[in-house]
Amino acid sequence: MKGSRGAFLLLFLMLTLAVVAWKLTQDESSNSDYHCSLTSPVKYVPGIQGGHVERYLENGSILIFSEMPGVWPAEGNGTMRIVPWATERGIFPPCAIQKSEVQVTLNGRGSTWHTGMLNWKCENSSEPRCGIISQSSHRDSVPAGEVRIAYYLIPTGEGRWHLWEYLLCGNETDFEKVCGHPPVPKWFNGTCNCSLENVIRATEERIRDAGFREVSEMKPLKGDILLGVSAKLYRRGDEYLYVEFAEVRRMNLARILMLMGDEDIVKAYVKAFTAVEENGPGES
Repeated sequence: MKGSRGAFLLLFLMLTLAVVAWKLTQDESSNSDYHCSLTSPVKYVPGIQGGHVERYLENGSILIFSEMPGVWPAEGNGTMRIVPWATERGIFPPCAIQKSEVQVTLNGRGSTWHTGMLNWKCENSSEPRCGIISQSSHRDSVPAGEVRIAYYLIPTGEGRWHLWEYLLCGNETDFEKVCGHPPVPKWFNGTCNCSLENVIRATEERIRDAGFREVSEMKPLKGDILLGVSAKLYRRGDEYLYVEFAEVRRMNLARILMLMGDEDIVKAYVKAFTAVEENGPGES
């Protein structure tokens, strides 16, 4: 009897430990941050979408990445406001060293532009790889209405970066007004302690937790500047959310673009702001 009781207790203990281990694994996998954090602190300055970043290499060379997805009224007028819409909904990605969250409202149709450039600045300018590696530009049009745009940069490896934040003159700018606020520079040395795959998983889990469901998965763009990793469309009621992850080639950076609004508006901005690499429909 004692042997049977001992065997039963041992079996019970093993099952208990297995359940506890499984629960801990589930809790960790359901943690929307996946324990992702930056290895160095960074200061956020609310600005408009887009970025200009220099990566300083150990050999003295500098890689420069710039991207600007912009919109302007073609008919009527409109406004751009600094609104932390993704942060308020808890759907922002972890480990961002630069972030922009804005709301654009157009009274009539709008004109868009999307420019990108990757440049190699060398100590010895005679090196064949110095100069512009790739550049692209694309123009399109979007319908009247409201769209929310979010733009993030996340380190995917160790590095030293010099970034510029592009500010609005105040939290809201009428498109008819002229704003000449100079960009604000900042430095970041370090990385994110999570892989890009885990950053994507953490972000997707936050999006699901906020009540969005996946509608479709799109083929990510693959160009000379951005290497697409993931592109998905989500829906919650009448709200559509597009989320795109792309690696910036040679920069140890990932760029995340989010667009939210009604279906037609989101799809129009997706077409306008992701065509820079493939020169899709529109005026190049």
